[in-house]
Amino acid sequence: MTEILPFLYILVLTLFGWVLSLVRWKRERKWLAAIGSVLGVPALFIIPTLTHPGNEFASLQRAVGITALVWGVVAVALGWGGSVWLRRLRDRTRR
Repeated sequence: MTEILPFLYILVLTLFGWVLSLVRWKRERKWLAAIGSVLGVPALFIIPTLTHPGNEFASLQRAVGITALVWGVVAVALGWGGSVWLRRLRDRTRR
């Protein structure tokens, strides 16, 4: 089960990015929703290392948090960009 969780995290954020491109919100709201969704899980890893830096696993925990942050941004960007790209491709073939 623990091996599946990172892939599930990336899949959920990719789908969230896809949905964000389809929702008819203002651009600012979309950006705030994307940032809020990406920062949730990495904050659970990074914040404890900032409050207790003497922990023996603090550097590993910080690295996991930064990695989750980077892959979260990539996943949301791929979902959002993929949706926009496919929509433009569909519109181009309709003409």
